[in-house]
Amino acid sequence: KEKKLITLQHELQHDFTNHHSDDVSLQDLLQELPTQYQPVMTLFYEGYSIHDIHKQTNLKIGTIKSTLSRARKWLIKTIKRKKKI
Repeated sequence: KEKKLITLQHELQHDFTNHHSDDVSLQDLLQELPTQYQPVMTLFYEGYSIHDIHKQTNLKIGTIKSTLSRARKWLIKTIKRKKKI
């Protein structure tokens, strides 16, 4: 489980690095996230594990993973859109 968490954190960081624009900061993007993604994604980027997020929010592990996945897709799409502007 810990290996999967490290992989997910690496993938999210990789996504941000590969799609990053100087005009876009991660902090700004986190604030622009749809409200249903913000708490989970913010905790995750602060370094909390999926298990820790589960303890703090009482959300199911599957719900946390799907929220992170949806937020990740939203972030990539938003970064690409901002780079075109």
